[in-house]
Amino acid sequence: MPTITFSTSAMISRDASSMVATASSTFSVISCGVSIAVLASALSKSCQILSIRGVARPPERLVTDPLTVDSRSPIGIGYPGRPARGPHQPERRPPGPKSSQIRIPGRPGRFPPSVTADYREAEAMFGRKRLQGVFTAVVTPFDSRQNLDLRWMERHLAFQRASGVDGIVICGTNGEGHSLSLTEKRRLIEFTRKHRGRLRLIVATGTSSLAECIELSHAARKAGAEALLVPPPFFDHTASEEGIIEYFRRVANSSAIPVILYNIPWRTGIPVTASILRALKGHRRIIGVKDSSGDLDVTRELVTSFPRLQIFCGTDTQHLPALRLGCAGLISGVANVFPDAVVQVWKAHRERRGDAETRQEIVTALTRVFEGLPPRAATKYALELAGMPRTFVRPPAVELTDRQRDLLRSRLNP
Repeated sequence: MPTITFSTSAMISRDASSMVATASSTFSVISCGVSIAVLASALSKSCQILSIRGVARPPERLVTDPLTVDSRSPIGIGYPGRPARGPHQPERRPPGPKSSQIRIPGRPGRFPPSVTADYREAEAMFGRKRLQGVFTAVVTPFDSRQNLDLRWMERHLAFQRASGVDGIVICGTNGEGHSLSLTEKRRLIEFTRKHRGRLRLIVATGTSSLAECIELSHAARKAGAEALLVPPPFFDHTASEEGIIEYFRRVANSSAIPVILYNIPWRTGIPVTASILRALKGHRRIIGVKDSSGDLDVTRELVTSFPRLQIFCGTDTQHLPALRLGCAGLISGVANVFPDAVVQVWKAHRERRGDAETRQEIVTALTRVFEGLPPRAATKYALELAGMPRTFVRPPAVELTDRQRDLLRSRLNP
């Protein structure tokens, strides 16, 4: 049986101030006849948190008037080397109206509201670099009393920062967003704002309530999120396509930041179809789609039919083929435990390395470790085996049985 060794370790902070506690162990994964040695929940390579400070250099002074220096005799109060003023230079500014003669409609001294709004919108949409790369769809931790465990979350965010992923998605499918109250979501959004560091933030705000979705969208904007992730309203499977389009349109109209639509029909029962996207085509806020359909033909149609949209692959076993089709990035659940493995797929593709296929095979094998198990509970248990404190899921999700825990442990440590 072929064996591939995949070594990782990472620093996970136990203390908000020090960020230095280290967890490491060695796992072996057996899946589909391939044996893979994987280090602690892929707590990838040894990582150090560095503080890099640049020294600002003052700009060079530009001399616009010709000055001469007379060092032969004192000038002024007798200091040699003082500059002597040259001959008067005429003003070089081209003729035209003075600034005081220019009038812009609106309040005195300000741009008109329409100009200001357009500028702010352009800044929000294009002022930051394009969303791309690897985003971890992070789990939401609960303690034994079913309350948010924010200390656990802080450590997990530190791990993700050290792993090399580009950003995170919170309150989504992996984050059990459907089990969180509106107050809990707002609290989690604000906490993540304070502790995400360099990580780019996407907030899943979709609910069956349009009003709640809009309210969460405002909270996400205030927290510095760069985009919203919005699925169709998932309770009413009989909703018409026109109703779904209107739901998306109203969310986008009320949002001050970009919107990524979420296609996950095997959960919502409602696909984000090409006809829905055509109806919303040209909306300035809708910038992309996360495709978790698991169907590469759907991904191909999205990429080819809507080239101006950024398509993100949400299926871990399809990352490389999706990138080759033209996807802008990856939103990964398995990156909660094995972030470096997913990052290596992205890097191998971007750098056109010859090991891209092998990197994808590793991620596929790691994903299949969790097959047949409750996904959120299995992810949290794998992190526990890697050294993280125990955390729980919230109903309707269920914990692993003793037999399932033994099965997952045996897959990781055969």
